This record gives sequence, structure tokens and C-alpha cells, in this order.
Amino acid sequence: MVPVQAIHTQMHKQPSEYRTYLCVLHEYGGGAGRVADADAPAPGRATYDVVLAFNLLHLVADLDAAIASAAAALRPGGLFISKTACISEMNVLVPKVLLPLMRLVGKAPPVLCFAAPELQAALTRHGFEVEAVERHGTKGKDIRVFIV
Repeated sequence: MVPVQAIHTQMHKQPSEYRTYLCVLHEYGGGAGRVADADAPAPGRATYDVVLAFNLLHLVADLDAAIASAAAALRPGGLFISKTACISEMNVLVPKVLLPLMRLVGKAPPVLCFAAPELQAALTRHGFEVEAVERHGTKGKDIRVFIV
């Protein structure tokens, strides 16, 4: 069993300095884990059993490149588990008005706007088989979709 580790996106004060990270867990050797930059090439080819991408796929520079990097890092049969905000599913004012204004005044990083079906399509383009899609929210429809 892979131990649970704290996963976070490192955020600096300036949106231009935002960095996205992908947490890569390795099941063997005592469950040692590694944190890798989601916008960089894969940290190891076919090395990992599980790749977690929590709250970051909407923050990467290139969604397809980040997913391809995760796929390259996984052993055959490995799991890619993501939970990310699907900004296109929010109130239309958020991606069309609020985010551009926040970026204009330096209070938000560049953000990719997509819906869950678009994210699922990107995953299948890179050879992933979607096993589960779930939303866990306290009220109504949660825009942060879990995809395994």
C-alpha cells in the first residue's frame, strides 16, 4: 500500500513566480516519494506506481505535456490520480471576467480553463483508461473533479 503524503502546490507571493508540482509516489522501498515539477520532463521513465496531481492541472503551462510526463513516469498498470479545478464549470464570470482582472493587477497566475470532459479526453489521448470520476463537495456540484 502506498502511504499518504502531504501534497501541495508551492505558491510564492507573485503570480509570475507560481510553480506547479506533481507528487510522485513510489510503492517499493518503503514507500519513498518524490515531488517533481509538472511542467518539466518526467522524473523517471516507467519508475513509479502512482502519480498524484492534486489542485494543479489547471495551473500547468501545457496540459497535454504534463499528462504525457505523468504517463511516462508510470510503470505499466500504474495509477494517475488527479483532483483539479475545472474552471470552465464555474460561474461564467470567473473565467471570463474575474480571472483576467486578477491577472491584470498581478493577483492570479495564468490558469487553464477546461471542463471535466475535456480533462478526461486529454487523459485518454495519452493512453490513460479512466476508471473513476467523482466529485466530493459539501454543497451542490463541486468543480474539483477527482479522476482515477
